Amino acid sequence: MSGLPRYDVVVLGGGPAGCAAALGLARRGVEGVLVVEAGGYEDERIGESIPPDTRALFDQLGVLEGFLGEDHEPCLGSCSSWGADELGYNDFLFNPNGNGWHLDRRRFDAWMAARARDAGVEVWTRAKFVDRLGADERGVELGLQVGDQGAPTRIRAGFVIDATGQRSRYARRCGAQPRTLDRLVVSSGFFELPDAEISRLFRLTMLEAVEEGWWYLARLPRRRVAVAIATSPALHKASRLDRAQGWLAALATTRHILPKLLEAGASPVTGSLTVCAAPSFVLEPVVDTSSSPTWLAVGDAASCFDPISSQGIYKGLSDGLASAQAVAAHLRGDAEALSTYARGVHERFTGYAQQRAYFYGVEQRWTDSTFWRERGGGSERM
Repeated sequence: MSGLPRYDVVVLGGGPAGCAAALGLARRGVEGVLVVEAGGYEDERIGESIPPDTRALFDQLGVLEGFLGEDHEPCLGSCSSWGADELGYNDFLFNPNGNGWHLDRRRFDAWMAARARDAGVEVWTRAKFVDRLGADERGVELGLQVGDQGAPTRIRAGFVIDATGQRSRYARRCGAQPRTLDRLVVSSGFFELPDAEISRLFRLTMLEAVEEGWWYLARLPRRRVAVAIATSPALHKASRLDRAQGWLAALATTRHILPKLLEAGASPVTGSLTVCAAPSFVLEPVVDTSSSPTWLAVGDAASCFDPISSQGIYKGLSDGLASAQAVAAHLRGDAEALSTYARGVHERFTGYAQQRAYFYGVEQRWTDSTFWRERGGGSERM
């Protein structure tokens, strides 16, 4: 491996978790950090709302003022039909941190990468992790496919942070496996609103439980809203939710979401339907100190939460900060830092699993529904 460019820490994945980890390392004085991002931050991303408490995470990363200057659309809270036919409301009116935000994910992710660069982190885009090659006392050799080049580029890493999302590409290459709690499939589509004035009416996210799963609606930039249904793989296949006709037919049965779209004069964006897996799992192990070199997983590579939790971005930023603290301490010789980080990931997943079970158990309207029975709801409990 002589002659290869060497980095003290290589972060595989340049999403919010990976960039938060890199920023956190830079703020702790760790140099020689490289972020490897498979995309180029141009692709359309489904929007996500983040809660007011995210303000504290941006402050810890040293980017709060810059984030506020990005002027993402405010999110004023949520409303839901869950366990009852009528809508209940949970707004941020009295939250001491103010409102949340509807993120323009494409712009937000690119902005996070730019802040990492500003902090001295090297960021490669269109660079995909291919394989873990040889390792010795100087680190591990990684093969990366950069752009459309032929032979992979090889680099050496002293420490690896896997931020590759739910596929946990590096960790699984090293033998890690997910301990899976559940598997959902989410089909999402976009609707376009007729004008900016009407789009301002979509400042609350909306959640609606139905017999075969649940629907979600959230505002996007450029007068669009994202509409999604989450269900089991079997029901997704049976209802043909990967096809526009089946998806629209299911949407037509909603009590609240379709009427809101019709009232606003929203029109479906042709060809916008996408399907993605939404598993709930925690990786085993999250950290491997026996590997050469040591690695850890962060964000959705370490644990994936049900999208019902609405914690994707928040969890990614929080995990990124925690991983940076652990890695920086480890590099300074703290023998307990990485195990403390791993314990924290597992404790958060345990707490999440308990809250998720309670939340699904609240929904008791469909006692014969396979979807709800399998997730703790739909049973007779008195």
